[in-house]
Amino acid sequence: MSRGIYQKLFIAHLLAFLLSSVVPVFAEEESLETIGILASSGKMEDSGYRFTRPASQIAENISVITATDIKNLNARTLDEVLQTVPGIQLYQVRTPGSTVFFTLSGSLSNNVLILLDGIPQNLLGAMNSGELGMMPVQRIERIEIVKGAASVAWGSSLGGVINIITRDPDTSGKAAGIASTSYGRGTTSELRGGVSGTIDRLGYYLDGGGFHSNGLLFDNRANLNHFFGKLTYLLPGNGRLTWAADFREGDRTEGFLDRVAGEGDILVTSASRYASSYLKLEYPLLDRLNLELFTSGGEKHTRLHYNNLLPVTFEVFDAHNKTSSDQASAKLIWGDVKNNIVSGFEFLHDNIRISEPVMSLPFTNFTRNLDRYGVYLNGSYTFGSLTLLPGARFDNISGYKQVASYNMGATWNFTEGTIFRSYAARGYGIPVPNYINSIQNVDTIQAGIESSDVPFLWLKATFFYNYIRNIETFIVPEDWPSSPVTAVQSKQFAKGIELEGRTVPWHGLSLGAGFNYSEVRDKDTSARIASIPIITTKLSLKYSGKHSGFQALLFGSFVDWPSNAGNSVHDGQAVWNIHLSQKIPHYGVLAPELFFSGHNLFNNAQYIDSP
Repeated sequence: MSRGIYQKLFIAHLLAFLLSSVVPVFAEEESLETIGILASSGKMEDSGYRFTRPASQIAENISVITATDIKNLNARTLDEVLQTVPGIQLYQVRTPGSTVFFTLSGSLSNNVLILLDGIPQNLLGAMNSGELGMMPVQRIERIEIVKGAASVAWGSSLGGVINIITRDPDTSGKAAGIASTSYGRGTTSELRGGVSGTIDRLGYYLDGGGFHSNGLLFDNRANLNHFFGKLTYLLPGNGRLTWAADFREGDRTEGFLDRVAGEGDILVTSASRYASSYLKLEYPLLDRLNLELFTSGGEKHTRLHYNNLLPVTFEVFDAHNKTSSDQASAKLIWGDVKNNIVSGFEFLHDNIRISEPVMSLPFTNFTRNLDRYGVYLNGSYTFGSLTLLPGARFDNISGYKQVASYNMGATWNFTEGTIFRSYAARGYGIPVPNYINSIQNVDTIQAGIESSDVPFLWLKATFFYNYIRNIETFIVPEDWPSSPVTAVQSKQFAKGIELEGRTVPWHGLSLGAGFNYSEVRDKDTSARIASIPIITTKLSLKYSGKHSGFQALLFGSFVDWPSNAGNSVHDGQAVWNIHLSQKIPHYGVLAPELFFSGHNLFNNAQYIDSP
């Protein structure tokens, strides 16, 4: 595709964005809503017991997804939700529960830190990816997505952070419950339920369920079982103690290799198991000084299996990744919403065990301990309409050099409804530990504006530039596995713009859109990085009938991949989904609701991993 066509596409998307009242896909709330980020435990009576910071005092480019947004999508797993976020694009959308990779505003998913209640979900030793299809969504209260380097607050997060916060116990009564079931194409079925309540000082939240599908594609089957439990106890002195446990297990048929090439049928299957728990203490020491102590432990076990079926059945590949993880941290928060300081210490220990006995290649058979110690200091200072947000962090990582991260952000309330943002940071990312032992570094600059001063509209624009060093590229030789996979290091730059907006609801109707243009190239050769999309566009039309109880969401996604990306690239095609729900009048204490979802209504293809 020529440069002139790209320019025309960009202009066409931009005009469409402006003419359709562009917007982030969700939300009818006011744009300058308060969201929890970076810190915790301001006042114990705050919802969620988190130190909240208004959006007018956040310098980074951030998207927030609420439990209501997730409910409107009738979503089952995290990947279904993230596909609706401006700047995020999945490599493929298959049966829910499948393995999924993604990009986030010019960064690959292995550079994005995924956290579940503060516990890292990335698979060290397995491309540092996070399995989005293994994360059920009914337990989620909120998802905070930081686009760009955020190492001062989060550590290894070169490309951004997806911070998942689970639901707290229901405080309105002793017991409330929910049960849900669905059935669809490919014998796709789900059964899930939960119960929550508060008895005196003790709160509880329990949920679990199972998902099964014979596959929306002929060679793509999935099973997922999960359980989550959380207990909270209000301590004397306005403190709180929280304990939670998480268990997930699943198996998948990922598809066939070499079927088209006629070199035999190699069936790819995988399985995963996650188990973890954490204990957190939040306690006010003084009027404006709060303490948070956190500890967690768990294990991740994944298996990737290749089995040749034709002409003769035999095992080709059988890789196991077992990682046990322990974590401890302490945090002090001083101040109020306008002026505050957050200081803390973190320790993470990972024992990574990789084994693959069939081919017995060195990089797939090893054991490694990874210890990380980090100290940080950040905060905000507000005077008048200007807020400054400095931060610094120092990490000592076993096997790597010590690394320093820092950032400076600023927000300026130009008017009551218009905010200017700027953000500059240096961050880092831990590479795959079975290859090159060198920290990946990034320098990032962002600038943007958010405004609700235009009548009936909320608009947001963010410009970004990232310079990344020590990026690992894996070279697979033509005669692999006879010759080993190697890794080389390179430099990249990523620059682009992200636009979002929404209309004020009119008779229950609202329009939304998000647009992202990313140019990601090799610093030395100027070659475009093939696996990162050039343009992504998200469009939505939402209806909410407050009196009728009827909800409808029509959502469309367009992506323009580089011409040399993936197995099969489809330009100019949009994928449309529809989600409907209808509340039924209460029957005693029951509040029934029916829902329907239709995915890819016109059977279009737009993903790298697609036929």
